Amino acid sequence: MQLKHAIDEMHTAHPAWGTRRITETLVTKGYWVGQKLVRRYMQEMRIYVIYPKPNLSILNKQHKVYPYLLRNFSITIL
Repeated sequence: MQLKHAIDEMHTAHPAWGTRRITETLVTKGYWVGQKLVRRYMQEMRIYVIYPKPNLSILNKQHKVYPYLLRNFSITIL
């Protein structure tokens, strides 16, 4: 329970830290843990890392939009 409380405090202070950074910090504080244990405890507590995810649906304003050139043509197979 003490370890889970320490993980929760670190995640609240630094929500962008993942399992590797939290594991390193716990080891420097004197806990004897590995990355797999920290990952499992974070999954049990439903703690997820917050980081900027790609937003591919937003258009770039500077990019040229090309028109669809075959719009008014009928496609026939010979």
